[in-house]
Parts: sequence; C-alpha cells; structure tokens
Amino acid sequence: MTRHIARHMVIRKQPGLPLMRRRFIVIGGGLLVLLVVFFVVRASLQEPYVPEVTGKPSAVIDQTYFDYGTVRNGSWAETTFKVKNVGDQQLLIIGEPQVEAVTGCCPPKTTLSQKFLNPGEVATVSMRFSMHEGMDGEHEFRVHVRTTDPVNPDQQVVVLSNWVQQ
Repeated sequence: MTRHIARHMVIRKQPGLPLMRRRFIVIGGGLLVLLVVFFVVRASLQEPYVPEVTGKPSAVIDQTYFDYGTVRNGSWAETTFKVKNVGDQQLLIIGEPQVEAVTGCCPPKTTLSQKFLNPGEVATVSMRFSMHEGMDGEHEFRVHVRTTDPVNPDQQVVVLSNWVQQ
C-alpha cells in the first residue's frame, strides 16, 4: 500500500507491528524467560523435603513463650510465631488462632498467613496489641492454634506482659 505525500515523495507502510511494540515484546519475552530460568534453577537447588512424621500431618510451633516484661501504656507489643507442618500429609489450621485472656483483659485478634499447609510448609501467626490507662497490670494471653494434627490438635502459645502508666 502506498500513499502520496507530495508530488515526488512516496511513503510505503511497513507491514507488521510498529518498532516500539516489537522492542517491548522482545524485551518482555526475554525477561519472562529469565524469570522462568531463575525459578527452575532455584527449585533444583533446594533440598527435597524429608518429613519428620509419616502417615499424618504434624504441627510444630517455633516459639511457644513470649514475655514482654514491663511495657508502658500506649506502646505496642507484637507477637509473631510460625507453625510448620513436619508431617507427610496436608495440615489444616482450623479457623483463626484464638486468644484467651487468662489474666488481664482485651485479648487481641490474630492474623494467619495461610490455613492449608502441605508437608514442609510454614504459616505465620501474628498479633499486635496495646493497653491504655485503666488496663494496667499483668496480662497473660494464651493463643490456641487448632489443627488437624491427630497427636496435638490444640497447641498453645503463652504471651505475658505487665502494663504500667507512662
């Protein structure tokens, strides 16, 4: 196809995509290939998972005791721990981990990174809390993590703190 611009000039349209689009496609495709190669190499370098428990799921919590000592009202305490499935079958964390106030008041809510853990996978449980005037004193929370682990279906994490006025 041709188009006459001036008396003596003729511009011929190039078939196909414009140059900028072709460059974008080539660069994007190259980046995609590099990304795939990176993940394939990374996966091949990881040691294969060897379960500690066979024939069932098994939950292990990395830290079951937190003591924040004396904390000033208005500041924050943040608790984070990990739950790992060391079994050879999928583990389910049932519901959100529940916080029981053994001493003190106002148990915080928890957040859970994932509920289903394949063998070797890890979930993170976290909670952040603060106290203010009138909520002073010792607090003991027990975080209940309920799972489909047939041996330890309800594991607990103890969180201690003593809140004082500023």
